[in-house]
Amino acid sequence: MRIIADANMLFAKECFAGFGELTLVPGREIIRDSIKSADALLVRSITPITAELLEGSSVKFIGTATSGTDHVDVGYLLDRGIQFADAKGCNANAVVDYCFAGLAYHQMIREIEARDSKVGIVGYGHVGSLFARRLAALGIDTVISDPPLQSVATERVSRDMFKSLQEIARCPVISLHVPLTTTTDFPTQNLIEADFLSALPEQALLMNTCRGSVVNEQDLFELLGQRQDLTCIVDVWENEPQIDSALAARVAIATPHIAGYSVEAKCSATFQLLDSFCDYFELSPTTLPEANLINKEEIADSCLIENDAWATLLNCLPIRQISAEFKSSITQRGIDKAFDEFRSKLMARREFRSLRTAASRFSEQQRNILVAQGISLA
Repeated sequence: MRIIADANMLFAKECFAGFGELTLVPGREIIRDSIKSADALLVRSITPITAELLEGSSVKFIGTATSGTDHVDVGYLLDRGIQFADAKGCNANAVVDYCFAGLAYHQMIREIEARDSKVGIVGYGHVGSLFARRLAALGIDTVISDPPLQSVATERVSRDMFKSLQEIARCPVISLHVPLTTTTDFPTQNLIEADFLSALPEQALLMNTCRGSVVNEQDLFELLGQRQDLTCIVDVWENEPQIDSALAARVAIATPHIAGYSVEAKCSATFQLLDSFCDYFELSPTTLPEANLINKEEIADSCLIENDAWATLLNCLPIRQISAEFKSSITQRGIDKAFDEFRSKLMARREFRSLRTAASRFSEQQRNILVAQGISLA
């Protein structure tokens, strides 16, 4: 068996080399000639899976180590009888950690208490629902919009939990967690456009960690030029890695699609694909590599802010610093090169649930904030 895998897929060698000839290829260098004789192809979001790529190949199984699948022509795979697997939910904790870092940043620059905010969540899948649960643990109210889920809800209480996009636009904090779709009954491309953006309340926070094209970037760029009161945190972009550098400069926080980047998320994605791969080819799974994910890491003293849980979270996931360095890197090295190189620097990130610290450093109220994020206190 011949297997082609993205060279940056964590533990790809350890998980798949025992099943045949494994070749690791950088994701943007996976082309038709390199996969022609492959039986299985394992990719990430940077490799478009198209009819052009697969034409004339012998690929029988394709797996993407991502939650999103908008880079995959799933219909073509179905027509060709090619088995497809994704890793939905693998990065939910990592993305929600990023969102809480975004809340911490917003509190810091606007002097707004998170517990006094109502958070509008667009999309109630793996990430959106987890974000809502962790907010609820802190007593923070949420408003949910998810038309596809609402359309299939059967119980009245389930239907009534969902609100319109117009109601979401009135929330002081809004976070986007929908897949990018264009052909479904509920398309999400340009879901957030001028009308929605113009309705945002004063000093609102808008976070996009799902897909760039969910937001009309031109409308967002124009609005941010008119309203200095808004805080916009953007991790995902149209046309990655050739992103709009002018928009990146204008938003408060710009990061290169790293909200879901963590050691835990990448391990989970690879292990999910391993299970699907073995099921399809009727193979016995290999012994999973030792990822050392059970052991908790001590929060560094440099990250701890005595009795300030929100500042500590922002130090543990320093999106403000990441953004500043990324924006600078764009101007110095060029957009696409900076985008990929900067992502590679952040692959060792640990999630909040893998951290621990001394309970004595925080009050009970502050401890509750940390515990809600999965941080262990001793």
